[in-house]
Amino acid sequence: MKVIMKYLLLGSIDQIENFLNTNKKLGINLKISSTKDKYYFIKKVLLKFRYARLDKTDKHIILKYLKYFTCYSKSHLKRCVKKWQQGRLYYNQIKLSSSLRFCHK
Repeated sequence: MKVIMKYLLLGSIDQIENFLNTNKKLGINLKISSTKDKYYFIKKVLLKFRYARLDKTDKHIILKYLKYFTCYSKSHLKRCVKKWQQGRLYYNQIKLSSSLRFCHK
């Protein structure tokens, strides 16, 4: 099933927390498949909730929300957030494909 990312952006931190708790109880897993879409989703969520202005507990909820959809580790998400704050978070297909080519030789 393909889910449109526009509908994954909830309105408030409380809605996100409720969403995560409900899905954990029900055992529902929704994942974003492509790397490009994951980076786009991360940017949209961080921008929508003004991540830099949130307090520590709300930032933790946002990171859990991003982890739920992207399956990235907490440390990788923190690196993505840092790059986003510096304005350098983007998907680089050329870099990714060249590194994969060397791994499979």
